[in-house]
Amino acid sequence: MLSKPGATTDKKEILSEISKSIYQQSKISNNINQIAKKVNSIKKDYPELLTELKSELDELKQLNKVMLSKFKKVGG
Repeated sequence: MLSKPGATTDKKEILSEISKSIYQQSKISNNINQIAKKVNSIKKDYPELLTELKSELDELKQLNKVMLSKFKKVGG
């Protein structure tokens, strides 16, 4: 966000954008988790799908941690 042309240095705007991003990532993570639970409850063999869903969820969790740490740095 800070590296693209026309980037802002306004602290409130940065915090707002980071907050929106964290919220969206959380919603996506929850959706992926619900899908994984549903597929798992079907009791059919979808190992590739479950592996992919778990991988996506782990990636989003890591991204959330990074965004949260940036949020704390800017907000602090």
